[in-house]
Amino acid sequence: MNPVRLFIDATTYKVGNPYLVPQNSYIAEINHTFRQKWFSTLSATWINKSITEVLIPDEQQSNITIQTNKNLNKQYILSFSESVNLKPFKWWTMNYETTIYYSRYMGVLANMDINSGTTSFNAKMVHMLQLPQAFSLQADAYLQYREVYSFTSIKPFGAFNLSLQKVFNQKRTTLKLSANDIFFTSRFSGQSTYPNYNERYDVQRDSRTIILALTHRYGKNTVPGAKRRGGGAEDEKQRAGKNV
Repeated sequence: MNPVRLFIDATTYKVGNPYLVPQNSYIAEINHTFRQKWFSTLSATWINKSITEVLIPDEQQSNITIQTNKNLNKQYILSFSESVNLKPFKWWTMNYETTIYYSRYMGVLANMDINSGTTSFNAKMVHMLQLPQAFSLQADAYLQYREVYSFTSIKPFGAFNLSLQKVFNQKRTTLKLSANDIFFTSRFSGQSTYPNYNERYDVQRDSRTIILALTHRYGKNTVPGAKRRGGGAEDEKQRAGKNV
């Protein structure tokens, strides 16, 4: 909500919106579990005064784009999620998650009516391999398919990560080497289209990294449980029980 301008480049700046009002969300959800491995969720969401981050043209200056948050009148989301946990071998654990959803925005943005919706999906997977001598190898990846976000069309993006971990010193010390976004595919790009206005953008962050981390835990592995303390109401209940 900070109204101070933060310039991103020569033609784009980010600014808060002090006139935002709280959004209200109403959610209906159905969950199902099969053999403690398959987990399904069907949900419907209605958001009133949805707070949405947008790229809009500056009404006072030409060729200037503003990144800010706006309250849209309504947003509807219908989604179905499925996840599964598998363990084909004692040393191999797999997890897959995917969500298919439909989202629709309704309201007024930059003095123009908006009534747009799209169907999209995202997916994530994690593979964990337990290796000899307390080593473990993890491979994970995610994918976000293209979607429409109010007046903005976002292209697909994702990433693939690898990590190798060694545990020693009675499981107190962990050494982990991680390589993130190996193929440099988590670039965020899209396009905002309005009448007589079109903005293309491509965001490139330092997402391809290599991290070496050493973690050590001090103290005892087991901590005695805290003594339960009851208040005056609890004492009254116990005394009442004794008098019955």
